Amino acid sequence: MVMLRCMLPWRRLPRLLLLALGLVLDACGVPSAGGNQPAAGVVVERDVPYAEGPRHQLDLYRPEAAGRRPLILFFHGGFWQMGGKDSLENQVLASGLASRGAVVLVANYRLYPETRFPGFLEDAAAAVAWARRNAERLGAAPEGIFVAGHSAGAYIAMMLALDGQWLAGQGLRPRDLAGAIGIAGPYLGDFPRHWTVRGVFAGQPDLAALLPGSFATAAAPPLLLLGGGIDAVVEARHLQGLAERVAGAGGRVEAHVYPGVGHLGILMSLPWLPAMAPVAEDIMRFALRQGRPQVASQPPGILQAAVGP
Repeated sequence: MVMLRCMLPWRRLPRLLLLALGLVLDACGVPSAGGNQPAAGVVVERDVPYAEGPRHQLDLYRPEAAGRRPLILFFHGGFWQMGGKDSLENQVLASGLASRGAVVLVANYRLYPETRFPGFLEDAAAAVAWARRNAERLGAAPEGIFVAGHSAGAYIAMMLALDGQWLAGQGLRPRDLAGAIGIAGPYLGDFPRHWTVRGVFAGQPDLAALLPGSFATAAAPPLLLLGGGIDAVVEARHLQGLAERVAGAGGRVEAHVYPGVGHLGILMSLPWLPAMAPVAEDIMRFALRQGRPQVASQPPGILQAAVGP
């Protein structure tokens, strides 16, 4: 069953005002005071290796207090060619989720031209395997892991959740995930052929094999799809189309479109205008609703040496 919700918190505002506010959010290059600092009660551990190599690192955000925690493994955006775990918008979302009770891992992965499809998917699957091995030490259960991402990272999260071959390389299945969360991601159409990302997907003649929507199935873990109503980079039709395909296949999917919000504003609304795009609240509500068991243990300190099993 698909639940497609269009958030309309400011129905009375003219469309032009919503557009202007969305553009302001997308231009949030300058944070508010302390904008790149973790929220109160959140502990951050940076540059934790999940495999060998300089791009195989993640940042850990966790609540100081022990408790029953979902674990959210988040992949950054950037056209598979740029960006990183410590970008401001990723820090804002990760800190916001941790302050609401999640353990959050924000992972780097190899970028083009160092790698092409499917190298970044193989990296992401290795990060999932690391998270499963270390989940209990982080205050979560191995069965309570969610993959998530923004833009290119949302594509990665959906491919892990829908196309089983990537997790299979780590001895896992998509159903080993508690769920998957995609924020403003491309899922359908011929975007891999667009000139901006053509090199990333070069040498892959089968377009269908590159699209998360091609792998919609009832066996997929529950999905949460979020998007902005004025996103000019990845239109909301990607979210809506994937939601319809998964629901048509018998899968569980929930989709939210936030009017007046653009491609970066969907992440940066948290410290600026959270009523426009309650992304952190919607993610936490989705994660807690899945009801996967989690352990209640005090997480340890730095995990810098925890690369292997």
